[in-house]
Amino acid sequence: MTIMKCGCLVLIIILLSILPLHAYAKNDLYIPQWIKNTAKWWHDGKATDKKILVAISWLIQAKKIDYHQTDAEDKIPSWVKNIAFFWVSNKISNNEFRNAIQYLLQSNTIKITDDTISIIDARGLNNVKYKGNSSLFDTYAYARDIVNIKGVQTALEAHFDLRPELDDVYGKIAIWDKPHSAAVIVPLFTSTAYWESSFYTYYRGECDSRCLTKEIQFDKPLRYSASGNAVAVLSILGYDTITDLDVDENPDILKHYDKIILLHNEYVTKKEYDAILHHPKVVYLYANPLYAEVRVNYDNSTITLLRGHGYPEKNITNSFGWKFDNRKAEYDTNCANKSFYKVDNGIMQDCYPENIIYNNMTLLKIIKDY
Repeated sequence: MTIMKCGCLVLIIILLSILPLHAYAKNDLYIPQWIKNTAKWWHDGKATDKKILVAISWLIQAKKIDYHQTDAEDKIPSWVKNIAFFWVSNKISNNEFRNAIQYLLQSNTIKITDDTISIIDARGLNNVKYKGNSSLFDTYAYARDIVNIKGVQTALEAHFDLRPELDDVYGKIAIWDKPHSAAVIVPLFTSTAYWESSFYTYYRGECDSRCLTKEIQFDKPLRYSASGNAVAVLSILGYDTITDLDVDENPDILKHYDKIILLHNEYVTKKEYDAILHHPKVVYLYANPLYAEVRVNYDNSTITLLRGHGYPEKNITNSFGWKFDNRKAEYDTNCANKSFYKVDNGIMQDCYPENIIYNNMTLLKIIKDY
């Protein structure tokens, strides 16, 4: 047995020994969703080693992992995918994932060169402190997402960290005491649909039907259209995150959770749609979910629009004919005087809270208490 295989065996034993521990504790590390999506895709053989090494390099650059570079070529053993699987399956916490990766780096089992780390700066993935306007969280952004809008430096996608002085507040809105009891469905398909050139390029008449098939953008920012703020906030408050893809691959995954939080999941598959409607406790947090039907091609990692948004016939709006379709409320971003109301399998609100969720303790408490 080689030293590397022995190290693998020891590490897997360590990981298995901690699986019963609760993930997403109060002091759990925040790791952006794009890294989790990348880890899943890499485990499934749909992303290269380079992509996961860039993700690990981000953790180093952001000082989430303590690592001092040695002279070596980028490398990563295939068995490390077991760790990625444990993490993306919510079986180990962000802290436990970080500790495992840090151990592998320090033992030179994983090696990363300065060239890989430099990709972080080249792609604008380095952190920039961003003031934002959140009263509940510290806010930062990536350099690539800071833009000047009418003279104001604005983040197209923000990320959030806890403030130690607000522990009592978090106790009222976080679910750290009930790990793995609720999950957020990350709108991965919707995020993909909004990246150019894709569905909206077609809707504007700037592309033919070839734009109605799009490679899944698993490592791109979620941004406004895919509820990026909600994903970031709810994940650090203890909610598990799963993606549309997870639900399509295994609809029974929803049965593991007492409560499901639906965001702007505008584009879903029929299997995902059915699984959501059959869950007994869903919080429909954003207007315009479950609107258009897509199909996943697992051979080439794409989604294709099947129905909705006037396609394939102009008279088709909501592809599923869902009776609680509230797409018109998508443009209410203030959510003023809005409250949740009962629907068949949960509660729904008619607005789009992307610009308030990081500030609205009342909203976060309703989500927790339901």
